[in-house]
Amino acid sequence: MTTTTRLGLDRLRAARSARVHYTGPWPPEPLEIAEDTDPAARHARAEQVSVAFLALLERLGPDERAAFLLKEAFDYDYAQIGQLVGLVFLRVSQLNGCAYCIDMHATALREAGIEPRKLDTLAGWRESRFFDPRERLALAWAEALTTLPSGAPPPDAYDALSAHFDAHGISALTMAVALINAWNLLGVGLQPAMP
Repeated sequence: MTTTTRLGLDRLRAARSARVHYTGPWPPEPLEIAEDTDPAARHARAEQVSVAFLALLERLGPDERAAFLLKEAFDYDYAQIGQLVGLVFLRVSQLNGCAYCIDMHATALREAGIEPRKLDTLAGWRESRFFDPRERLALAWAEALTTLPSGAPPPDAYDALSAHFDAHGISALTMAVALINAWNLLGVGLQPAMP
């Protein structure tokens, strides 16, 4: 008992010492918002915001980063973002044949309260009436990126997407598709046990 207590105290002291001697980047100071007419001051403030934004993105995990960027780009509420990303993740998992991922994403969408007919018709979303224009465009883009080995996405796919999403939205959606493709490769390759 005494040995365990001493080991615990030693570990706490080491953690405190590590915090005191931190040499990494510190987050920027809070930004004071004031109307500056000086271009140099505006430029300095813009750099501070950029550093703060990058620091925020570094702290977020891949799912959180995609949701944050989609929120900023699409002006969706988080429930809509979760549904859109969930549909994209499920469709890409279907295309990649990752049973573990299909089960996981379908279960999460059901628990989030997505309309069951959307899940039932996702594989045939082009013919289904249950998907709105943004969901259709996101699914088309996800399929085009997932099937890259058979050729690059057609130029009209990007043009159609850019009519509804800005550059940040397209980047965030593309990142989400890349992430789920990577996870599917891990799921298919490592063959995890089904829950």
